[in-house]
Amino acid sequence: MTESENLALEYVLGTLREQERAQFIARLRTEPELMNQVSFWEEQLMNFHQGTQPIDPAQQTWKAIESRLNGPAEEAPTWLQRFFANSWQWFASSALTLVICLGIWFTTTQPVAPTDPTSYVAVMTSEGGGAVLTALAPKGNDSLWLKWEGTLDVDTEADLQLWAISRSDAQTRSLTVLDNTGENRVKIGKAEWGLIKDAEYLILTREKPGGAAQSTPSEFIIAKGLCIQFNPDLKQG
Repeated sequence: MTESENLALEYVLGTLREQERAQFIARLRTEPELMNQVSFWEEQLMNFHQGTQPIDPAQQTWKAIESRLNGPAEEAPTWLQRFFANSWQWFASSALTLVICLGIWFTTTQPVAPTDPTSYVAVMTSEGGGAVLTALAPKGNDSLWLKWEGTLDVDTEADLQLWAISRSDAQTRSLTVLDNTGENRVKIGKAEWGLIKDAEYLILTREKPGGAAQSTPSEFIIAKGLCIQFNPDLKQG
């Protein structure tokens, strides 16, 4: 993306500082192409919002609600129940962060960058809404590309693990174990591609060295985000 395209995106998102915004508005009066770029991003963001489909709660969620309303005792919610209970907050921040991160992905320094069109993307954010990790799965590529936002305060004796939560059966399955937050490219095979294509969410957890022993994520969820098919016309073989 060019500098003008980045500025147009930030103008639409409302993230320009006061002085930058004033300068940009002045340019809009004399640069028709800049106005076209603003219109482009407005349309892109509108389409992104319209493409978001509501997610019906699982049947077990209703049963859990009825049990808590009718039963005398309250059980502590599982990590997965807490995950879905807070998903709307995480989605709101992920949607905004997704556009910003994609806008600056190719303008930041990367050892190697994916050149194939992106099929799937997930922007994982912390519970506070800050971007933690952006994952791109390009079409025709055997790698999952990772871009870390800032530095994570993770115990050196722990590993990070990336998981996919299926949209078809709501099961959580491991994608890969990460030794540290410096990795920016992870090899994936057909099995991992299948998990990504079927994923509703990706989550990042802190685990013991070597990853989760029981193929079940720990309760230490560092970040999560919607897994989005960024270009529906692209199909991974």
